[in-house]
Amino acid sequence: QKMPVTFWTFLIGTAALIAVPGTSGFWSKEAILEAAHEHNKLVWTLGIAVAFLTPFYMTRLFVVAFLGKPRTDHADHAHEVGPIMWVPLAILAVMAVISAYITGPLEAKGGEGVGHFHLSLTAILSLAGLVAGVLGGWKLYAGRDRDPICIPLFARKFYLDELYLGIVRLFQDFLGMTLDALDRYLIEPLTVRLPALAAMSTGYVLRLFQVGNLQAYAFLFALGAVVLIWLVVF
Repeated sequence: QKMPVTFWTFLIGTAALIAVPGTSGFWSKEAILEAAHEHNKLVWTLGIAVAFLTPFYMTRLFVVAFLGKPRTDHADHAHEVGPIMWVPLAILAVMAVISAYITGPLEAKGGEGVGHFHLSLTAILSLAGLVAGVLGGWKLYAGRDRDPICIPLFARKFYLDELYLGIVRLFQDFLGMTLDALDRYLIEPLTVRLPALAAMSTGYVLRLFQVGNLQAYAFLFALGAVVLIWLVVF
C-alpha cells in the first residue's frame, strides 16, 4: 500500500531471479543446468540444489519485506521512492519479462523456432525445486513477525564474525605489530633520527670554529688560502 511501484518491481525481479517460467531468468537457468548435466554432474547437482534454495530465500525476503508483519518502528515511515529510483526499477522489471523474447532464446541455430518445451529430468527437478522453495518460504514466513526457525548456524551468520576475530584479526594484528616494529627500529632511526643526529653533529663541529674572534677568523682564512695555493701549485 505504501510502496506499490517497489512492490511490483520487486515481485517481478524476484520471479526472474528464481526462474519462474516465462521470465528471462528461466531460460538462462535451464540452459546452464542442461549444459552442466551434459558436462559435469557435480555442478549439475549443486545447480539443482540452488534451484530450491534461491526460491526459498527470495520468497522469504519478499514475504518478510512486503507481506509480513512489521518488525521495527521504521515500517510506519515507509514511503515510495522517487522517480530517480523507480524508473530504472520499472525498466528492469519490464526487461526481465520481455528480454527473453526480444533476444530470441527460442530460436535454434538454424533459425527454426522451438515449438514446445522439452520436459527433461533437469526441467522437472528445476520446476520441482522452484515450487518447493516458494511454498516452503511462504509456509514458514507468511504472516509472522519473527523467524520461525532459529538455527544457530544461521543466527550467528555462519560464524563469520568469530572466523574474522579468530583468524583474520590474528593475521591483521601480526602484520600490524611487524610493521610497527619496522617503523620503530628501522625506518624511524634511518630516516629520522640518523639525519637529525648528522645535522646536530655537523652543527656542533662548526660551532667550534665560531668563536667570535676576528683574529682567529683571519688566521683560518689565511691558512685556508695557503692550503689552496699549495694544492694548486704542487
